[in-house]
Amino acid sequence: MMEYEGEFEISKPANSSNIADTFTAMEVYLQKNNRYVMLGDQFGHIHVYFKNGTKIGKSALSRHPIITILKHYPYPLYATKNLIGFFN
Repeated sequence: MMEYEGEFEISKPANSSNIADTFTAMEVYLQKNNRYVMLGDQFGHIHVYFKNGTKIGKSALSRHPIITILKHYPYPLYATKNLIGFFN
């Protein structure tokens, strides 16, 4: 059974006209009883938020768009068109 816990607004980056064009991947990741929302973007960054919407930060991982983020223990796995790596 899924429970609705709320929602939060994500601000679009200044260099993008549409937020839907910016974020290309999403994953909810649970680590040490903390839930994180991870968003990959078209610029090769992963943005990390707490479940209440507070942004933790972002990491530049590639010059290519993040295609997918996968749950993998102990660190999430991400992929671009020519790179696969772990995000810590």
